[in-house]
Amino acid sequence: MKVINWQVATGENFSLALSQSGQVYSWGINCDGQLGHGHKSDIKIPKEIEVDWKVADIACGDAHSVVLTGIRLFLLIGRQRGRLRFWQREAGSNGQRRAR
Repeated sequence: MKVINWQVATGENFSLALSQSGQVYSWGINCDGQLGHGHKSDIKIPKEIEVDWKVADIACGDAHSVVLTGIRLFLLIGRQRGRLRFWQREAGSNGQRRAR
């Protein structure tokens, strides 16, 4: 029997799921854009979030999501007026981060 592991994170009225292959799915109430699909419509069934990098970890707050890639790139979703923001550690910057 093949066992498939998923990581699940929950916020207030929404959820994220991370597959073994690094794909992220979201569903639930999306009033702050925290589902990461570029709109604020609710999603009833899990829908894959389009991310250009393999995802290593996920987390949720009340109205935001955090996605961590394997290259130290954080994707912050929600309560940012529905925008996806990218934070990355600069090489040689003593841990400072920048937004794109």
